[in-house]
Amino acid sequence: MENQPKLLASNEKIDTLVAKIKFTASQRHALDRLPDEGEYCPIDAGSYDDAFEDGAQVGEIDFARELCELLGVNYDRPED
Repeated sequence: MENQPKLLASNEKIDTLVAKIKFTASQRHALDRLPDEGEYCPIDAGSYDDAFEDGAQVGEIDFARELCELLGVNYDRPED
């Protein structure tokens, strides 16, 4: 017996998912610093709790960028 994968989503759902990933990948995060901004410091966020939020956002955006690269999807990278 051959194991055949089932179609999990319609093309429309996949296109919507890819569009959301591209949008997230295109966002600027705390580590996308301009040259005149210097290196990121946690206190730049205002408090260490806010720095945690910055880190969570960096992770989400970097993961979306990695997915785009794996899928061969172009996205608008924020200006460095």
